[in-house]
Amino acid sequence: MNKLFGIEFPPRRILFIMTIVCLALMAVTYFMSDSAVPVRTAFGYLVVPLQTGMNFLGNQGAEAIDQRISMNELLETNQKLTEENAALRAQLALNEQKMHELGELRGLLEMKESYPDYEMTGATIISSTSENWFYRFTVNKGRLDGIEPNMVVVHGNGLVGIVTSVGDHHAAVTSIIDDTMNVAAIDLTTGSACIVRGDTAGVMDNGTIQIRYIDNNDEIRVGDAITTSNLSKYYLPDILIGYVSEVEQDPNMLTKSGRLIPAVDFSTLDEVLIIKTLKEK
Repeated sequence: MNKLFGIEFPPRRILFIMTIVCLALMAVTYFMSDSAVPVRTAFGYLVVPLQTGMNFLGNQGAEAIDQRISMNELLETNQKLTEENAALRAQLALNEQKMHELGELRGLLEMKESYPDYEMTGATIISSTSENWFYRFTVNKGRLDGIEPNMVVVHGNGLVGIVTSVGDHHAAVTSIIDDTMNVAAIDLTTGSACIVRGDTAGVMDNGTIQIRYIDNNDEIRVGDAITTSNLSKYYLPDILIGYVSEVEQDPNMLTKSGRLIPAVDFSTLDEVLIIKTLKEK
């Protein structure tokens, strides 16, 4: 807004007034005789500044229009780039998900190939009692898929747990890290027997569970692989449980205990395999 004598005039109103004045002056100049040269000259002094002002306003308006057009084009380009960037991000996330799923499927396939004598079926985890650790969870396969209680659950190359209850279209699984779980096991290197015991707090604290009841005369060393034993009531033999991380003498001086790092990462489970072959009793 422009001010004249303290009064605000919009640019459009100023342009309109100047146009009227110019037209009036042109008419007066046209109809005036040669004897009115001084008057025309005086009018010229008035018209020229007005014309100059009108040209200035016209140029300013044209520049403003050009700037607005440029700004609109810039905004449209920015919007288009933003949309393209969002689409690329979505595609990247989808590709990463597909790669993750492919890795999961390859791991399950390798597990199947490791145990060719067992009938297996893949299952997806649909819920868990914990957001961070899968010590108890539910899968999308059930009785109508041939799933029964006490079937062993595996992932990758390691033991996950066991089916504890079954519905028509789902099954509940309790993993070996749960506090209630005890698995008869054996040291793959030395043949020493032991019990692997669930320890949810230990897993959350340092990623390990317990090894108990190792005979004092048996040798179990750090780094040894521990697998399921044929002495187990439900678990099929020779499935990898994990690796020894520490061993120490018990206070009774008759047994030793230790810690074990599970072969399965219980914080990132998505897909599992259920071994449909039950252990013969």
